[in-house]
Amino acid sequence: MVVRAKISRSTIHYCIYYAALCILVISMPTSRWMQTASLILLGANWLVEGGLKEKFRKFFSDKPAVAFSMIYLVIVIGLLWSKDLKYAFSHDLLHKSPTLFLPLIIVTSPGPDRRMLRLLLLLFITSVFTVSVIGLLNRAFHPDISFREASPYMPGAYYGMMLILA
Repeated sequence: MVVRAKISRSTIHYCIYYAALCILVISMPTSRWMQTASLILLGANWLVEGGLKEKFRKFFSDKPAVAFSMIYLVIVIGLLWSKDLKYAFSHDLLHKSPTLFLPLIIVTSPGPDRRMLRLLLLLFITSVFTVSVIGLLNRAFHPDISFREASPYMPGAYYGMMLILA
């Protein structure tokens, strides 16, 4: 006898949400392309899930999330002093858009349970550690390369912040 469990739509969105978060934390120190893909997956899942009116109401009632998203407004205001507006609109605003949308998605999605939060942290720490080992091996076997290449996938400043966070 085959027993079929009923899978609800919210369960599917929940699984997609956490899978995309897992991909995001793994790809942060390793791949900007995968970071972008996971952010697009998070955004698409959030939109398809529906209930936008309730989600925005929930978001605007969370003051820290609104304050964090306001950083994007400061960036937009800073464009008033930009000498290259074409570059600013095509690159800067696009690359900083997660600052605007990620708090909205995270606050209005189901909160992670303790086990899932630990998994996300473990995946992030493991990814940062793996990139550290790769960078160390790069420097060990190629001593003539620049110390900046010890962070092979991300700019050193970003990777350094991730290393401190991990």
